[in-house]
Amino acid sequence: MPNQNMKTKTPRYYQVSGVQKVNKCWKAGGSPLAVLPGGGGKTLMIAMLMQEQLAAAVKREEQLLYIAHRRELVTQVANKLILDGDLPEHMVGLLLGGAVRDSSRPIQVASIQTLHNMTSLPRASHVFFDEGHRSVAATYRKLLERLGSPKVAGFTATPTRLDGKPLGAAYTDLIEVEKMSVLIRKKFLSSPRCFSDVTELLPQLEGLKKSAGDFNHLELGKRMNQKYLIGGILKNYVRWADGRQFAGFAASIEHSKALVAQFYKAGYPCAHIDANTPPQERTEIIRRFRTGELIGIWNYDIISEGFDLPACRVCIMARPTLSYVKFQQQAARVMRWYKGEDALLLDHALNISRFYFPDIDRQFTLNGGEVLDDQPRITKTCPSCHHLVPAD
Repeated sequence: MPNQNMKTKTPRYYQVSGVQKVNKCWKAGGSPLAVLPGGGGKTLMIAMLMQEQLAAAVKREEQLLYIAHRRELVTQVANKLILDGDLPEHMVGLLLGGAVRDSSRPIQVASIQTLHNMTSLPRASHVFFDEGHRSVAATYRKLLERLGSPKVAGFTATPTRLDGKPLGAAYTDLIEVEKMSVLIRKKFLSSPRCFSDVTELLPQLEGLKKSAGDFNHLELGKRMNQKYLIGGILKNYVRWADGRQFAGFAASIEHSKALVAQFYKAGYPCAHIDANTPPQERTEIIRRFRTGELIGIWNYDIISEGFDLPACRVCIMARPTLSYVKFQQQAARVMRWYKGEDALLLDHALNISRFYFPDIDRQFTLNGGEVLDDQPRITKTCPSCHHLVPAD
């Protein structure tokens, strides 16, 4: 756990109003889903809500339960609740495989997998779902049944699902905490400069099969793991982001490792992680990235949702996807405002052509996916510099 002698963060105006809206929904008997773009500060909102409920939970011998789906997010959130949210360290516990557990602590930060395997669950008065769009899945619904009838709130930047399941199955109210455009205008977030490449160095995806609504991962990995495509990614990185730290998103484990090898050969130290990378090794790789020993991290499906890498200013998309959630969450890794530095998105997956730019305002409902406006969403690429811009 971190040192408690660090300055906590002062809530922003929209975090204060967002907390008020969540409380209002709870008082009306509802279950709110709070929507805030990635990097906007959802964890601090949760800490504020926990501060308000902590004394009552202790008095009733109940607990406040925060649930995430990856171990890195569990430890990251626990630290941020203490450092940024001013919650007492001795009151925050972890429910995570391999972690020392103290079930007496009134705040428990848990992985969904650990909770699913526990025979005795916390006596939770309030449940906070990280990446709330996930909580309509069967594992989450079964868990809620076992927990009884706590007050529930979800938090997400992407209130939609690839499988089309309506989030209204889990929530009664969608609360838009603040718009993307406002956060960018007020310099809470950055608008990334986006680049693509010439057609010859972009993937050919015609005829690619689909599985569960997205590109078939086996075929996609083979289609993307081509020397000429990997060479184009490296060339574009050198041209636009030479030496800057990056998060790279690959189409398969083998593809990610091939990219690491190519970048290392060119003199850019980086590492690969995926869901099978041992926890201690993942922790060490992330530590080396944070200290600047590594220029980049290539990964397969592990550092998108909620992962906090504030110094990382370059996102390399080498994984084509039909999932808006994956696209937006990956782009969000570089959209936090950081010392006024610009953010870059190198799209080698044609994702921007599918979803348009990641810095636009989008409207969602609890009944389904994005509510599209009548504005054309067409992009064009500068033939000389490969800068991606709106076509209008």
